[in-house]
Formats: sequence, C-alpha cells, structure tokens
Amino acid sequence: MEKLNQQTKMVGVLYLLVVLLAPFVMMYIPSQIIVDGNASETVKNLMDNELLFRIGIVLKAVVLMTEIMIVTLLYAIFKRVDKTLSIAVALSRFGMIMIMGVNLLVSASILPLITNPASFAPLTNGQLDSIIYLMFNIHEYGEYVWGVFNVVHIALLGYLVVKSKFIPNLIGKALMIGSLGYLLESIKGFLNIDNSFFVGIASILLVFSMLGEIPLFIWFIANKKIKKENLENERV
Repeated sequence: MEKLNQQTKMVGVLYLLVVLLAPFVMMYIPSQIIVDGNASETVKNLMDNELLFRIGIVLKAVVLMTEIMIVTLLYAIFKRVDKTLSIAVALSRFGMIMIMGVNLLVSASILPLITNPASFAPLTNGQLDSIIYLMFNIHEYGEYVWGVFNVVHIALLGYLVVKSKFIPNLIGKALMIGSLGYLLESIKGFLNIDNSFFVGIASILLVFSMLGEIPLFIWFIANKKIKKENLENERV
C-alpha cells in the first residue's frame, strides 16, 4: 500500500508541473506570435520573440517527458481497478504524447527557416512567410487530433475513478462529462464551426473537465494513506 501512496503523490506532483507549464506554452506564447490570417505579421512577431519561441520548444519537450511518467504511473495506479480499461487509458494518453511529439517536431522545424533563411534563397520572403504560417496551422490541427485522443483518455479515466473506492466519485463524473468538451473542440476545429452556441457548450463542458482533472491530481497529492480494504474487491 505504501507503494500505491507514493505513486499517487508522484503523479499528482508531475501533473501539477504540466498544469503550470501548459498554459504558458500552449496559450501565452502563441498569443504573442500568431496573427490570424496574416503570415507576414506572424513571422515578424516570431522574429521579435525568437527567444520566447525557443523557450517554448524546450518547455514542450519537458511537458512531453513528464507526460510519459504520468501515463506510466496512471496505469500502475488504476490497474488495481480494471487492468483492461487501464491499458486503454494508457494507450490513449500515449497517443496524445505521440501527437505532442509530432507538434514538437513541427515547431522545431521552423527554427532553420528563421535562423538560416539564406539556405532557402530560391524562395521569396512572402513564400517563406507562408510556409512558416502553414507550419503554425499544422501545429494547430495537431492539437485537434490530440483532443480526439484526450476524449477517450478523460472519459475512461473518469469511469475508472467512479469505479474505484479510493477516489471521490464526483471527480470521475466530472471527468466523463468534461470529455465531451474536448470532442466538441476537435469537431469545431475540423468543421470550422463558428456558432456561438456550439462554442459556448464546448466551453462549459471543458470547465467540467477542469473540475475533474485538477481536483483529481490535487487529491493524489494531498490524500491520506489509502487503506488496503478499499482495494480488496478491485483487483482483476
């Protein structure tokens, strides 16, 4: 049981690290660089914030490595509840990690275009700007694909939480409801939906996801020692 308690606290700390880094990497940095529909302004912002962009790439790598540890620990924790579903949870999160790796490569591939533009002399500045802007768009759609994997991961993780006897039931229910928010976000991106009602519903559901994810990992960090009797009937 001591090992389980160590695993829960470790995964909670690792997830806290992701929570602290992800908004800076996924929201703040892009907001300082990308100008929707304007490739030249985007590249200008990129050149002005090159160091910030490079820091973002390094932090993405840190998040990716942290996620590998998180998926391993989640499997180790929840295999006690349902081994088959825990494998599905692990595979879906590993799919997310693979997409993160692809997006990391896309971001890193922009660096040669801005640090050594002479190597691409046959291209005009406008063409080079368009290629860089296209790569930012590829990264954005990669995030929508990431969301598809996350739908499966969050929904199944929520079910495992509900099924378990050692984590508050409401956290799992919030996760399962919130998983639909990621689904709607991906659908919105793929279908280019700009309906305010649709966007509002997606946003509300994503709040449910946050109300499940954040308390889950806070509970992992702060929980008292899990009692052996809570797990007696959960082994498969």
